[in-house]
Amino acid sequence: MTDRYYKIVLFGITVLSLILGSSGLVSSKSSDEEAESRELIRDKGVTKIFSDYEITEDMVLNGNLKIIGGGLVVKGTVNGEIQVLGGDIKINKSAVINGTIIAIGGQIDKDPEATIKGEVLELNKDKFSISRDWEGDKGIHLNDWIKSDGPCTACSIFDPKRPHSHPYKDGGWMRYNRTEGLYLQMNFHVENEFLPGNILYGGVGRSFHRNKYSGIIGFEQRLFQDSFQLYIEKYNRSTSEDTLRINGVLNSLAAFFIHQDFLDWYEADGFGAGGFITLPWKIKISVQYRDELQSQMNTVATWSLFGSQEVFRGTYLIEEGKEISLNYKISIGQPYQWNCTSSVLGYLQYSKTESQKKSDFIYTKQDLIADSYFPFTRKLGIHTQVKAGSVYGDHFGLQHRYLIGGIGSLRGYTWKQFDGTRFSSGTIEIVFDGIAVFYDRAAIWSDGADELSSNHWDKLLNSHNGESIGFSFGSHRSRIDIIKPLGTEGAQSIQINFVLYYGKRAY
Repeated sequence: MTDRYYKIVLFGITVLSLILGSSGLVSSKSSDEEAESRELIRDKGVTKIFSDYEITEDMVLNGNLKIIGGGLVVKGTVNGEIQVLGGDIKINKSAVINGTIIAIGGQIDKDPEATIKGEVLELNKDKFSISRDWEGDKGIHLNDWIKSDGPCTACSIFDPKRPHSHPYKDGGWMRYNRTEGLYLQMNFHVENEFLPGNILYGGVGRSFHRNKYSGIIGFEQRLFQDSFQLYIEKYNRSTSEDTLRINGVLNSLAAFFIHQDFLDWYEADGFGAGGFITLPWKIKISVQYRDELQSQMNTVATWSLFGSQEVFRGTYLIEEGKEISLNYKISIGQPYQWNCTSSVLGYLQYSKTESQKKSDFIYTKQDLIADSYFPFTRKLGIHTQVKAGSVYGDHFGLQHRYLIGGIGSLRGYTWKQFDGTRFSSGTIEIVFDGIAVFYDRAAIWSDGADELSSNHWDKLLNSHNGESIGFSFGSHRSRIDIIKPLGTEGAQSIQINFVLYYGKRAY
């Protein structure tokens, strides 16, 4: 590893220390407090997050200066390193800098008369950008969504070789929900020029209603044209198991405009590591390890543009504790994306999660997805999907159980209306151009055999909890579902769902 890359890595680790528990962040101050801080910074470093900063001509800083998401003007003396992420640095002719200058995602404008005794490292916007969150699909990126230029673009979202660090490569994200309020995140992504496939990635975000910072930093190594990937990362972030059912664009818009927040979030603080291998026929095998403290997040936001008389759902009551687990997953093929293909498609995925020693949770979880699409003509085809899952063990929390109902599972019913430790669901759609007629059915229960078995199929056929019919119309970017529940529980009136497609399928 070169000295230059080593310094960048050190800066990444510094960012990690800032976003995962640093208690010495310098916030905005009154004029009196600012005057006092100018005396103090003569003997210690300074950290600023999401604000600009200036070293005036009469100031002497004996320590490192770190800025995330802001610009810097230097007119005085800095006896230490300057590290700026996501902002520009302007160095006046009166400046004296006795240390290295690192700028990631910004430009350095230095007067030729300035005194700089250290190395100057600049990774500009050609190698750094604000990123969208593909991995969890939690952010709003309407520009990319609107600019999508056809079914090929939409279908190409699924890529079995997509790098683990891809979320931190392209652009920034924001979201709005009841547990975080307004959340903004800025990310970085640095590729080692001298070691192909070696990447330092990360991001820092802020929940404004919670007045809390969070973030992630990690390393990834890709080999054999991205067919083999290894990563390790440290994080403190909000996590939701629901983003596979409803994407963050739709949820944030619903929370912002009509006071409806569907996703349930909890805090995860820890680290993870894993490996992926991609084989021919779109076969992907992965192993992922995580060691994290899972904590409950209460509801903090109350505002929405419309529906001010409504209230958000209450706190998601998870079981708090230390989660140490291994996840094994194998998949083959490509899942169907609605109104997006005229080819035969098949997709099968099996996943198993097992808790490890010293974990507060003792459980095993198995999940199976089988998805297919068969075209009769270029515009007419039939899509089917079956899901099944089972969780069992001595101790696990609500975050490990299954909840079905609403968009992404049993359409036409209340969001997460049914709760259990085992479930099975099925969907069949006849799709013609931009119109589809569909039928949903699901069963959920908390007894029976531990592992996945034929009992899941029997329950789905003979003792289901609910079923619904409906039709859809729209495009590969969005659709409207009009649904009629058929069961004896839940709403018996016709319901309407508006669904956006971005990154992952939500139906």
